[in-house]
Amino acid sequence: MTVSIYENCAEWGKRQRTKLARWKWTAQVLLVGFALPICLGVVACGGSKAGTSPTPMDQATTLQSPAPGTPEVVEQLRSAVEAYSKAFLTGDGRAYDMLTARCQQRVKRSEFELILAAAKKQYGTNLPIRSYDAKVSGDLARVSYTFDVAEINQTMEPWARENGSWKEDDC
Repeated sequence: MTVSIYENCAEWGKRQRTKLARWKWTAQVLLVGFALPICLGVVACGGSKAGTSPTPMDQATTLQSPAPGTPEVVEQLRSAVEAYSKAFLTGDGRAYDMLTARCQQRVKRSEFELILAAAKKQYGTNLPIRSYDAKVSGDLARVSYTFDVAEINQTMEPWARENGSWKEDDC
């Protein structure tokens, strides 16, 4: 049964390999038993991309470099990135609330909590962000940030502002 589940999740696997590679959740994380639960529901396994709503980043295929957002908006984004990073790396379930509505529709809370458990097991502590760069365009942003642990560095991670709050949109 496991083989057929993975076969039905081929599309999901393609999308997730990029994200998982960035977080370096390679075989060691998958071997501790998280691959199957994650695959079972992260995205409707076997579903096609046709008919899904475009992401904010799909709609703005390239972010232009307008004048940076106001200092207040830029600071709100940085605070959101730091809060999400802390919650994610420490396995705090509040990280789910920091995802965009689009991501929450694609990933159930229970499945995301399995990902958080793996992150907590691997990192377990808040790691300070060492460098940070954000490109803001209206309610969309691409953020790059680094840690002392290079395998969890993020490059051009998508963020979107929803109802005045910045949310992580990489799903």
